[in-house]
Amino acid sequence: MKILVCGTNYGATYIRALALATSGVKLGGILSTGSRRSREYARQHSVDHYTALDQLDPGNFDIACVAVAGTVGQQLAAELMQMGLHVIIEHPLGEAQACRLLEIADAQNPPRQLFINAHFADLQAPGLFLNSLSQAAAQYPLMHLSIDVNLRTIYSALDVIGRIWNRLDHFEVIPLRPADQQQPAAFEMLGLRSGPFMAHLLVQNYSSPRDDGSATLLNHRISACFQHGNLLLAETTGPVLWYPTITSMPQDAWSCYLPIDLSNYNLSTLQMQRDQANLNLIYKMMNTIQSCERPAEQQPDYLLSLTRLWDQVLTCLQPQYQSSE
Repeated sequence: MKILVCGTNYGATYIRALALATSGVKLGGILSTGSRRSREYARQHSVDHYTALDQLDPGNFDIACVAVAGTVGQQLAAELMQMGLHVIIEHPLGEAQACRLLEIADAQNPPRQLFINAHFADLQAPGLFLNSLSQAAAQYPLMHLSIDVNLRTIYSALDVIGRIWNRLDHFEVIPLRPADQQQPAAFEMLGLRSGPFMAHLLVQNYSSPRDDGSATLLNHRISACFQHGNLLLAETTGPVLWYPTITSMPQDAWSCYLPIDLSNYNLSTLQMQRDQANLNLIYKMMNTIQSCERPAEQQPDYLLSLTRLWDQVLTCLQPQYQSSE
């Protein structure tokens, strides 16, 4: 299958990802505003470069990876699906935007596939956390979740939470701001309640004015409490730690440990993992096109509940600076 990559800022990760592919998918072209960087990527990979949709033949492509932020990217995704392409679009999307794009995908003949790439749950450390949590929950029920994030990582952290249950529609957002607090604080706490179960979301509720990451203190930190121990994802890149309770094993055998060893990270290692995660999503899209079986985390109901919950969290936060994406 041939892939059209739209945008070459974050979109460069899709270009690198496709360079890793050994079969089934390949880069077919690049659509951008015409930057020198984009032209150079096209030259390096010997593919056509486009600056407008009417320049390309949609029959030459199967999937478009839309790495263009905001309403421009959303409109581009809509037009590409109407031209007959399946689309992977970057997060975050609000519920209204996701609903519109899913409706457009379903209205095509035959229907097109739309995936929203929340990305981080598919990296090594969050994936290990989810697998370890599943193993722990097979022994005793999950009692509590605590999630620490920043404004940009709320959406992807909610996706990590959603993958625990394969749904998010059972959660409601509970504001926990003190009644005498008039303005949003630098760090805000929210409750995510489902019946008697309560998770807590701590959000670094500000970013630098340019949203360049220079003020980022938290990314993804999640702890899960069980009767027999506590599981911790310390950051997006790990480590993942399991702290068994003293009473869950003989005291002379007690220790905290990594469920599996995670090697040290550097930026190059993280980039390679992110590229591989995006390639894996492209393969999931390809398999869905061929089998019509969507992954649980890309089912329309799941995507709508995720985007709805993200909307509700932002409404409660009233952030001091909010990403334009």
